[in-house]
Amino acid sequence: MRTLLSLLVVLGFSIPGYSDLVDRPDGHAPIGVMGEHGHKKGELMVSVRAMYMSMKDMLDGTDTVNAEDVFDSTSFMMAPEKMDMWMYMLGGMYGITDKWTVMVMLPYVTTDMTVARDMQNDTIQTESSGIGDVSVSGLYTITETDSVRMLVTLGAFLPTGALDFDRNGTRLGYPMQIGSGSYALQPGFVYSVYGDSYSVGSQVQVKNYLNDNSEDYRRGTEYLLNVWGSYSWCENFSNSLRLSYKAVDPMDGADDEINSMMAPTNRTDYQHGNTAMLHVGGNWLGTEFAKGHRIGLEIGMPIYQDLSGPQMKTGLVGTLGWQKAF
Repeated sequence: MRTLLSLLVVLGFSIPGYSDLVDRPDGHAPIGVMGEHGHKKGELMVSVRAMYMSMKDMLDGTDTVNAEDVFDSTSFMMAPEKMDMWMYMLGGMYGITDKWTVMVMLPYVTTDMTVARDMQNDTIQTESSGIGDVSVSGLYTITETDSVRMLVTLGAFLPTGALDFDRNGTRLGYPMQIGSGSYALQPGFVYSVYGDSYSVGSQVQVKNYLNDNSEDYRRGTEYLLNVWGSYSWCENFSNSLRLSYKAVDPMDGADDEINSMMAPTNRTDYQHGNTAMLHVGGNWLGTEFAKGHRIGLEIGMPIYQDLSGPQMKTGLVGTLGWQKAF
């Protein structure tokens, strides 16, 4: 009988309510990981995240270059020096059944880039802000017990973000365009294992843009891998260590309004590459009067980057988030 029950759990016929992962601080992945857990029928969770990314200087392959290097070795008249990006994400998850969860994510993005000009020997600021591409996802829980969680996901991205930001009538480069302008699908798979006071998890996702946008280009396919481990020090706090790896394929096509001779950020062939990052985080789970509340913080730094370039390199990243289950 025990063997039969184990087999049913592995195949996804787990008993509703069998899992107590909701009562663990590491029952959710680090706050920088999204779409890694489901909800029981009728459960609602809302979340708010503030995500920050800094970028400074550039990489050509794995070699660091700055604006002066670009001006000395290329014909570009402008080159990025640094960039700060903030993304504020409002999310909601709802359990349609004990197996199926729907998730909606609404992002608001702001970017600020400092650009060096060769001929003028000065810098200018470029900015963009607005709603990004909204995503709607379905999550199917294959199994969830006190020791194992396994689920598959499928996200659909809608082209709600703008891609025509300009400065004084000149179209800004591709990193400053908040939207993709294309529909996209993102299938994924999550597998996590839980011990008495520790957990390890993994997530793989592939984001594929389905069509050329209104400006006649399509962003490259993105491949994402997350692997993390968490340790619970007490009933309501855990620390985490996460390794993320992201690979981006080359773009297809180009925006005729973006002058590719002006700056590296205006070249479609300088928008792909590979980045590995290490993140340290903490999850706090509310108890008693704060029951149902979660707060997570995660800070990361790159440990490896190989970028087509010259292309801006990633520096410090961080995510602060709040989640509340009803």
